Amino acid sequence: MKVRIKNSLRKFIYSSINYKHWCLIKSFMKEPRYVFNCLFRQKNKKTDITKKILTEGFYTGDLNKIMGDSSWENTRSELLKLKDSEEERCKSKQTRYVARSKELVDSGFINEFIKESGLAKIAEDYIGGSGYLSVIELWWAWPNFKKSGYPQFHLDRGDFRSLHFFINVIDMPKGSGESLLIDKKKTDEFLSKRKTWGAEMLEDKVISDVIEGYDVQNGSGPSGTILMFDPGHVLHCGGRMTPESERLSLLVSFHSKAKFLKEGFLRPSTNFH
Repeated sequence: MKVRIKNSLRKFIYSSINYKHWCLIKSFMKEPRYVFNCLFRQKNKKTDITKKILTEGFYTGDLNKIMGDSSWENTRSELLKLKDSEEERCKSKQTRYVARSKELVDSGFINEFIKESGLAKIAEDYIGGSGYLSVIELWWAWPNFKKSGYPQFHLDRGDFRSLHFFINVIDMPKGSGESLLIDKKKTDEFLSKRKTWGAEMLEDKVISDVIEGYDVQNGSGPSGTILMFDPGHVLHCGGRMTPESERLSLLVSFHSKAKFLKEGFLRPSTNFH
């Protein structure tokens, strides 16, 4: 009887709310005071960058202007060296991962990069409080490589607020596997018409009525182009490449303290001030 009531309640909740609301409820159940403070206590302290992410779902900028040309070039040089050293392994194993989080998080130049770029503070400002560096990975896809990302639009799971930073390490024109996303307004329009839960991969035909005539946002651009977005709030994908193109991207991701999935965290965001 209890199981039947529980299942009926779950079905009612699933049919009444969308995925973003469900994430908010789950996060609030885990850390109620923290989530309340993030949503309301910090509401009027947002920067122009995070205000744009909150209203439109994304922000695109030039990392050179945020850090200064020399600082980014130093980081870029180290990332290119790392890619060159791992190129043979990546091709033999057919993997896009030049380096994963555990390998990069203790690298001195990566720690300095996150501090100097101010990414942790941007993430904290968006979330509304301190959080965690949860992912830092260097992705590479060479010409004709087919596994450079997730080419179907989807939402990520597990948090009421999180922030992805995709940074172009090399020049990446359109069609080079850059991140694509549908802004907050259009994503909300889609979610109002169709129930979807995190990590469900959606074919373009499923969202065709929403994106018809819509200019999909993208992270293409020269080295240093940075795309920021909440992966649980806007539909996004990546890895749609033309045969001759190349992708080299650094992914940095921060989550809140109320993330409810079991994946471990790397470092508190306050470590990078």
